[in-house]
Amino acid sequence: MSLMGQKAPASDIPLKSWAAPLYWQPSQAEHENAAKSVAQIQFPPNATSNTALVFVAVSPCRLVDTRGASAGFIGSTPFNGPYIQAGQTVAFPVQSTTEAATTAPPPCGKIPSFAQAYSVNLTLVPHPLGAPVNYVTMWPDNGSAIPSVSTVNDQQGAVVSNAAIVPAGTNSCGIQVFAYGPTDVIIDMNGFYAAPSDTLGNTAAGAGTLSSLTTGFANTANGWFALYSDTTGYSNAAIGDLALYSNTTGSGNTATGTEALYNNTIGSGNTATGLYALLANTTGQDNNASGYLALSSNTIGGMNEASGYEALHFSTTASNNTASGYQALYSTTIGGDNTAGGSQALFSNTSGVDNTSSGSQALYSNTTGHHNTATGAGALFASTTGIYNTASGGLALNNNTTGFENTASGEGALLSNTSGGVNTASGYQALSSNTTGFYNR
Repeated sequence: MSLMGQKAPASDIPLKSWAAPLYWQPSQAEHENAAKSVAQIQFPPNATSNTALVFVAVSPCRLVDTRGASAGFIGSTPFNGPYIQAGQTVAFPVQSTTEAATTAPPPCGKIPSFAQAYSVNLTLVPHPLGAPVNYVTMWPDNGSAIPSVSTVNDQQGAVVSNAAIVPAGTNSCGIQVFAYGPTDVIIDMNGFYAAPSDTLGNTAAGAGTLSSLTTGFANTANGWFALYSDTTGYSNAAIGDLALYSNTTGSGNTATGTEALYNNTIGSGNTATGLYALLANTTGQDNNASGYLALSSNTIGGMNEASGYEALHFSTTASNNTASGYQALYSTTIGGDNTAGGSQALFSNTSGVDNTSSGSQALYSNTTGHHNTATGAGALFASTTGIYNTASGGLALNNNTTGFENTASGEGALLSNTSGGVNTASGYQALSSNTTGFYNR
């Protein structure tokens, strides 16, 4: 793509994107001189190449503008200048802390270490404007001689540009630029090329994925900034934008969905499926969350199972809970060893432990009550602090609040009981009018 004779003002070079191929294969010379060997990728038999790199798009950003502050570019030398003199070669360390310090205009920021080539657009602003530059060449900063090919030609001294793919060099994965005549250069980037899998068995697809990786292995990240902070964590799988974003050393985690397990840092063995599932988890381990906002508030709690929309939504440090169904165990914060199956089962439970509920809104109002068992829609619905109650059947012990050690079997059994205790009712609406009585059979 060559825009020869472009008449844009020298002070106004807009940042815009351009076409880039999905795959790129280095030439033999580039392959031999590249900073890193091009990974051998397992392609199907009809693939055109087994050394191709895949394109990872990023929002167009300005990597270099040697005009510096006069053009609004805030960076450090050599990225912000000075201009390249006639016959001079300048090296730009693309993956260096100097590059990452650029703040304006839209900076490229930290470029992942697994980037093996860059998709760039080179613009020349002759110095002075109107003086022919002749040609400018870009190539990897790896100690090799200037290649006998130009990246962009300029015989008229006009502002001209051209798109190119440049392999990463050995020195900070940088590139070199040679100018025949004096010129300012602007280098914009809209993506880079990387192997789908590296030598440690990591797979990354998407801008910012696995950007901080050092020795972690067998990780899979697919989505914008998925597993962005991972350094030594291994065997993690993150599918979705910002999934497992904060994970550093946690291992064996699986996150599927936007921001799933977003805050997890060192927690391991967690599985999150759904938008914001296990969102706040930091060090909790062996949790399983499936559904929108499931276990989204959990921080250090472990061995919880949540399946359903907002299941165990407010759980923070609770452990060994199982919630299956819409808003099941919704309010639980620190209670443990509870099992809730059904829509809004154990909905209000906060710190109650060892409760089992099966059925829509079973044990719905329980807060701190413990060792209760409710089976059936609305069973033990109103129970708040009651303990050691067993209710089996729709609406069984439905109005019980603080009653204890009651057993109700059958639809509507002990329906009206509120604070009565040690009652046993078996059959349809058995003892349905009992409210505070004790020791009834």
